[in-house]
Amino acid sequence: MAERSLAFALIIIVISSMIMPLLSLPLVLSQSALSPDSYEPDNSIEQAKEALLGDVQNRTIYPAGDVDYVYFYVEQWSFVIIETAPVEGYDGGDTILILEDSHGYLIKSDDDSGTGRFSKITVFLPRGKYYIQVRGRGTFAYQLYIYGVPKSPEVVYSVDDPKNDDHGPGSYVYPIDSENFPKGAFDMTKFEVYYAQDFIGFRVTFQTLGPNIYNLSYGFSLQNVYIVIDAREGEGDTSLGDGPRVSLAEEDAWDILIRVNGNSCDVTFYESPYAEVTAAVWSEGSSINVALKVKDIPEDYMKSFPSWKYQVLVGGYDPNEESLWRDVDVYPGFWVFGGADPSAHSAGVAPKVIDMLAPPWASQELELSSYNVSKGEYATIYCVGPSRSPPAVHGLIMEKSGLTVNLSWDGYYWAEKYFVDVYLPDNSKFISKETKESSISIDLAPGADYRISVRAYSNGYYSSPSEVNVSVPLNETPSVKVSPSSTGATIEIMFPKYPTVGSYEYKVATDKELKNVVSSGTSKSEKITISGLSPESTYYVAARIISKYGYSSPWNITEFSTGALVLSKPKPVIQEKSYTYIAVKWDPVKYADEYEVIAVDSSGKKVFDATAKQTSVVITGLAPGEVYIIQVRAINSTYNYTSDFGAVQGMTEYLESPEIAFIEYPERGRAYIAWTNVKGADAYEIQIARDKAFTTIVYDNFTSIAELNITLSSGTYYVRVRAYSSAESVYSAWSKAAEINIPRASVIEIIRANIIYIGAGAGGVVALFIVLRILKKRRAKALKEKALRQMRRK
Repeated sequence: MAERSLAFALIIIVISSMIMPLLSLPLVLSQSALSPDSYEPDNSIEQAKEALLGDVQNRTIYPAGDVDYVYFYVEQWSFVIIETAPVEGYDGGDTILILEDSHGYLIKSDDDSGTGRFSKITVFLPRGKYYIQVRGRGTFAYQLYIYGVPKSPEVVYSVDDPKNDDHGPGSYVYPIDSENFPKGAFDMTKFEVYYAQDFIGFRVTFQTLGPNIYNLSYGFSLQNVYIVIDAREGEGDTSLGDGPRVSLAEEDAWDILIRVNGNSCDVTFYESPYAEVTAAVWSEGSSINVALKVKDIPEDYMKSFPSWKYQVLVGGYDPNEESLWRDVDVYPGFWVFGGADPSAHSAGVAPKVIDMLAPPWASQELELSSYNVSKGEYATIYCVGPSRSPPAVHGLIMEKSGLTVNLSWDGYYWAEKYFVDVYLPDNSKFISKETKESSISIDLAPGADYRISVRAYSNGYYSSPSEVNVSVPLNETPSVKVSPSSTGATIEIMFPKYPTVGSYEYKVATDKELKNVVSSGTSKSEKITISGLSPESTYYVAARIISKYGYSSPWNITEFSTGALVLSKPKPVIQEKSYTYIAVKWDPVKYADEYEVIAVDSSGKKVFDATAKQTSVVITGLAPGEVYIIQVRAINSTYNYTSDFGAVQGMTEYLESPEIAFIEYPERGRAYIAWTNVKGADAYEIQIARDKAFTTIVYDNFTSIAELNITLSSGTYYVRVRAYSSAESVYSAWSKAAEINIPRASVIEIIRANIIYIGAGAGGVVALFIVLRILKKRRAKALKEKALRQMRRK
């Protein structure tokens, strides 16, 4: 565009350089020198004098009230400047310029756009003859110059039409006199729309225009062309008269109808049907051109100019027919097209259209075959245009029965099939279906407001949607199944798995009126577990469905009763035991919040009775090696329910008695005693006595090893041993007593063993011996107590 503007500016500069020297020619005029110019008389359109593009004419407005008329020709689309200017040396003057078409209708006017009070018109003109009026105030001399630059206007819409489709509905043939009707003379190949500031132009191009057999003024004779324009939605006319024998679809009703042949051009506006409108018409090569003045077009139409829709119908021109459309018969003849459907021709509905523009979704052949012989209806045709899509379906009707919606609409002859889409309120698609019929049944889910869209489809193109809305409430009551337990219930709400279901609402109450509600809420799951109910009680549950889109079903109220609280019998097992305790555990019992534990010894005496919150207990203070029966039962303290006792029998651990293995006498007066080790014992108590009943004990002490070296006086003794566990303070039973025989010692040995002071008398010896025996017993007793204390500390 920038290059074209620059080229245009350069042309203007060149033309100006040619004209300006002429304007600078010395011409000094005075008021007294004014007289009528050499172009007079030129005071009317009939007296107008010709000017060529590029001419400069010196003229006068004289006498006062003088009007100068000039005409000029434009051979092709051109940018034209018309200007009046003062004569050098005479600066007075005030002109008014008026530009008219060949019929004398106004195109444009100007008063003071030129130098001073002179005038200037710039205009884009199509081919044709034009008139200029120059009017003035007062008398004065002026210069008139006109120059033009050929320039193609902006193409705002262009569409190619397939070649060799000049056969109407597919069967039409040309008249047999091919000399007058050469092949391609009715084959439209292109249609273009131009915008040129003050004009809108249309160009229809053919393979050939053929001979001008009638020598008509526009340069062609064969073609009869209708240019149909749908300029505004919702208005217009669908009838094109009886000439082409076709009708427009309702959505493509025409607002501007241009009927052009080689001899005339008729322009009709639906909004102003009686307006006098002239168009510029000319042939150029193999094209027919038509241009309308923008000012003649209703303003409302121009507002939607970029989205106008178009149709171009081509037939034969016949001056002898009232409609001016050449007939199409069943068989071709001289001056007559052939190939019409006999039944359509007889019914008067066979189209006279040989070629037309067809949208991609409805072929020309299909459109021109859409007549209805039995009803006597013409074929229905459609327009093309920028972003043109198939029209929305008409007559969409909906009938609802329960969850079923029945849809029907007016079918299109060109539609291959129809797509039906159902949308939920969140615009998500509920279902999509397709059908070749113009009706369909759809099952919906309750609980939503739906938007249903129907679109026609053909050749890869979808129509804009036609829509209806339908509401489907939740009228169905759900079923409820209750599975109660002692302190709760499982509620199952049974309802079809519709995608509209959002949640399940429930209430549990002690009364049918649901005033005393003990549990309520909503759930995403249809199974709801309720706890905290009282055993052996009556309840009422109300349940309903809540849809995702605001609808809710009626409540279903169901009565149920909880059962008695049944506590299963615990199954205790011994987890651990020792000499003085037994640890017992069991699995938790449903509904139990505490447990009673009882222990009974082998004599039937109850030695332990307590309650526990946990599921294990340690029973202490037991006797080693004793058998106990331990009983456990579950308790629900809230509702005062108990289970039967579960029992387990166990015996505490015990220490075996050691056995004295042997006794040796390593030397006179000494004894070495050994016994068996006992598992679990960490000490042994040894007693030595003078008698078997162990009433006269001469030795009682502890040792951590299973042997003892001891010195004894002569005589017979008895020894026994028992095991001891310091951790449990548990003794085993005494071993079987064994006899010790220490031989009698000589006097010398006794004295050697007990003397502490030599020189004492015999009485002193005896007394000293007795003292030593007493000290020895005390020392043995102290050692025993010390050993016991050490054992206990361990």
